[in-house]
Amino acid sequence: MKTFKFKAGESVKLTVKISSDANVGSNVNLDDIVLKKSITNKFSVELGKIEKIDGKTLSVVSNFFVISGAIDAIIEASHVDCILSSESLSESISAAKVKLNANLFMAYIVVKLKKD
Repeated sequence: MKTFKFKAGESVKLTVKISSDANVGSNVNLDDIVLKKSITNKFSVELGKIEKIDGKTLSVVSNFFVISGAIDAIIEASHVDCILSSESLSESISAAKVKLNANLFMAYIVVKLKKD
């Protein structure tokens, strides 16, 4: 699991950008507490000051529903970029993708947030 370090006093924001022909639904979790549910392809979440989220695990899970039957091509063409940012840092993370069955796949990231 990758760790992202932020300077004391900084506010941390997550931006998720999804490119896909599939229907998508996403959840943003901080230590297994859902902060946001979204069915849009671009959204942002204010995670808060690093002092309040220090040591927590952030996960973003997007489920993709494919109706056309061309799931392998859609998985290949789909991209989920998660951008963690603060006043001094902006870093993009590409989500890993997993095929679950002929009509469903997911993309996810799991990272640790730390105060520097």
